[in-house]
Amino acid sequence: MAESEIHGVAVRRFEYPTGGESLTYTGEMHRVAIRRPWLFMRFVMAMIRAASSEVSAFQPSLVHAHWWFPGGMAARWATRTTPLPYVVSLHGTDVRLLTKSLVPWPLARWTLSGASSVLPVSSAIGRELARLRVPIPNLRVLPMPADGDAFRPSPVWPEHPSFLVPARLAAQKRVDDAIRAFSLLIRSGIDASLHLVGEGERRAELERLVQREGLVERVTFHGFVPQSRLADLTRGATAVVLPSVHEGYGLVLVEAALCGRPAIGVRSGAIQDFIVDRETGFLIEPGDCRAMADAMIRMVRDPERCRRMGEAARRRAVDRTSAPLAERLIEVYERTLLEAESRTGHSRAKRIP
Repeated sequence: MAESEIHGVAVRRFEYPTGGESLTYTGEMHRVAIRRPWLFMRFVMAMIRAASSEVSAFQPSLVHAHWWFPGGMAARWATRTTPLPYVVSLHGTDVRLLTKSLVPWPLARWTLSGASSVLPVSSAIGRELARLRVPIPNLRVLPMPADGDAFRPSPVWPEHPSFLVPARLAAQKRVDDAIRAFSLLIRSGIDASLHLVGEGERRAELERLVQREGLVERVTFHGFVPQSRLADLTRGATAVVLPSVHEGYGLVLVEAALCGRPAIGVRSGAIQDFIVDRETGFLIEPGDCRAMADAMIRMVRDPERCRRMGEAARRRAVDRTSAPLAERLIEVYERTLLEAESRTGHSRAKRIP
């Protein structure tokens, strides 16, 4: 296994099967798994072997997996013959998989029923699990933390109107809606720019849309950028726009808020859990490009109100940074270990660093 260290934490990475690097980091693992099932099964087996090996060698107090599929499955298998508790964080894509097909349901039930705690990153995911009637033990919403050091306010408000869309260039993100809304903004007579951060299979299609709308000089495709660059782009924007549907969390909204920037989002998924309409930004109906353009126009024409919304958004975001969420995660771990001790009569608390 490859070993490294991040902020003092030892990290061990298992080796993907040949060709497996294309399975992750796109947010579309489930679709790739359907197209290339044998490669995906090799990837899952490699993850299970790695998890089992680490559990045996390291003997942790508990195991924390992200996504029930496939991380949670590996945790369930690795702990199947031990009293070792495990918890699973759910991020949205893995839950949406259950709405598309009945095939993964037995695996999901097997994985989640064995978990000591299930931690959806937003209440929207929790509501979706309830709607699907998935039996969940000890469900506790625990957001993913944003980097409050990297994403911080700028003392200077941007002079040139600019909007940022930090999203994968995939169908679910509906970046084309943002481009069409921006086109309406330009036609209203406002001089502005649009920055798209992310990559995806729809990039060529979106580039053609930009050309058809006559926006080549005003729209920049940045691709993937380092976090420091994303923070700079966020501080340089009037607002962040997130038009995606069924968003599991929307970390970019928290990052924008930490920079003191309001947001424009749609009434779907976790976006509506974070944006307070007309207080920290604007909420519109999915696909309503005219309403999105109107929100952009209002922000440009009333910069003082825009700044106030950004300040309100920041106040709402500070409890979603690393320090407060780490404390909440420690509480989950401690409660999980106490519950495991009460079931087995064996204390594992001494192994917590």
